[in-house]
Amino acid sequence: MRKDAIISIVIVVCIMVGVGWAVYKHYHPYKVYETDYYSYFGMGDCHLYKSVVPNIKAKHIGSDIGQPESTGFTDITENFEGYSFYFSKNNDAPKEKALCLSVTVTDPNYRLGKYEVGMGSTKEFVEKVYKGVRKSPDKYGDDELRYIEKFIHIHFKFKDNRVSEIFLLTSVS
Repeated sequence: MRKDAIISIVIVVCIMVGVGWAVYKHYHPYKVYETDYYSYFGMGDCHLYKSVVPNIKAKHIGSDIGQPESTGFTDITENFEGYSFYFSKNNDAPKEKALCLSVTVTDPNYRLGKYEVGMGSTKEFVEKVYKGVRKSPDKYGDDELRYIEKFIHIHFKFKDNRVSEIFLLTSVS
């Protein structure tokens, strides 16, 4: 009799934990749509210039359109067809130690997540897919949608109600 009671209690507790977890996942105020925005670029967790740019060149993502370095001492921009990578570094650090802070995407082949949001997606579709994802508190116009997932800011710019640019702002700590 006592063994049956313990088994019943364990089953009830497991069911309660399972239901609690399901409710939390369903009603959590900030859903995550995409878990890795940067794997397409070969970045992973490393946003160093020496890791990013060679990966971009190796994967032949776009073609180098040759604006290798800006005039600033700490800012570096690498432009490829359809992609622009913005890096920043300390004044004394070599270029290879610069950190990627943002990526601007206009390549029609770049797609996000299982619903493949990308260039040409309608504003309504982006809003539907990103429903429940935290919106950015930044002020922006009607031709933009801005979201925050974990520590990544995702900005969609629209032209004629279709995505024309995706801006990914990293958070490097």
